[in-house]
Amino acid sequence: MHCGADGEWLVPVGRCSCSAGFQERGDICEACPPGFYKVSSRRPLCSPCPEHSRALENASTFCVCQDSYARSPTDPPSASCTRPPSAPRDLQYSLSRSPLALRLRWLPPADSGGRSDVTYSLLCLRCGREGPAGACEPCGPRVAFVPRQAGLRERTATLLHLRPGARYTVRVAALNGVSGPAAAAGATYAQVTVSTGPGAPWEEDEIRRDRVEPQSVSLSWREPIPAGSPGANGTEYEIRYYEKGQSEQTYSTVKTGAPAVTVTNLKPATRYVFQIRAASPGPSWETQSFNPSIEVQTPEEAASGSRNQSPAVVVTVVTISALLVLGSVMSVLAIWRRPCSYGKGGRDAHDEEELYFHFKVPTRRTFVDPQSCGDPLQAVHLFAKELDAKSVTLEKSLGAGFETSC
Repeated sequence: MHCGADGEWLVPVGRCSCSAGFQERGDICEACPPGFYKVSSRRPLCSPCPEHSRALENASTFCVCQDSYARSPTDPPSASCTRPPSAPRDLQYSLSRSPLALRLRWLPPADSGGRSDVTYSLLCLRCGREGPAGACEPCGPRVAFVPRQAGLRERTATLLHLRPGARYTVRVAALNGVSGPAAAAGATYAQVTVSTGPGAPWEEDEIRRDRVEPQSVSLSWREPIPAGSPGANGTEYEIRYYEKGQSEQTYSTVKTGAPAVTVTNLKPATRYVFQIRAASPGPSWETQSFNPSIEVQTPEEAASGSRNQSPAVVVTVVTISALLVLGSVMSVLAIWRRPCSYGKGGRDAHDEEELYFHFKVPTRRTFVDPQSCGDPLQAVHLFAKELDAKSVTLEKSLGAGFETSC
């Protein structure tokens, strides 16, 4: 009995129920026998264990899954235990060369594990070229999966950006809600091994820019098939290049039998796009794909010799030239001096300034314009000092010859 809201004693209405793991048997509760369970007191009776599960003890509240079976975290205790699916069936592939792509398709697993939430996951490994025991390593982020690598509900996928001249192993695993880490890593899978055949080096860092000059570029790369391996003999390489920004239809090509090339007749200070592909004697060029484009910038043409002269050399040359010109002018002035003096009123003879110019011109006679001096007779007297003054007379002024102011 308990006290009601109005202060009156109330008689409880209802009945007793058995706890989880127990069921009613008349007026008593008895434990659920092995193979049965009861998860809650709301259920009056024990229930048999779901498929692929068991309860080994009395009064079990749940049933444990049998070996190799499990429940997912979202499954209720009443759900049957399930297991991971078997491997996909009939895995097939096709390899296209241009562009290089690996297409896969398969059938559902024969055993879905008792579940309908089956998905597929792909694992790509790049293996050694020789023999099945060659070391394998993950393909890395370079390889692209279409539509995606994991969580596939479709039974087809395509791998892109594979390297030519390599061997790949691709595993396809079937997964469901109870697949553990081991299954997700490929515990149950189907696999194929594919050789992509000869081709050009695929990654840009495998192409070396050995020498870059204003009008030439030298490139080298690893051989897609090592020398001496089957298919290595007769491999040829085609190099396609064009100016960046130009249409890819206006390109030039050059072929070589060695994993190196020097392209000439380029323009200085220009960015070029290079692509390389390889082909063996078997397949034609059209079945091979070019590697992704790489870009190379040619440097500017070297400046001419006059532009390369240092400032000190230029200053020295100019200085020497100026000194030579100045010396020549002074020499000419010294050679072409002649005597001439003049007097002005109020100055005596000792204050007179005399200028001397001496020169000799073959087949020419020298004249002095007396009118350039104050007194023509004085000019004649100064010019003809070596003669007897009595023998010299001024007959006529001839005018302009070589004039010098007195």
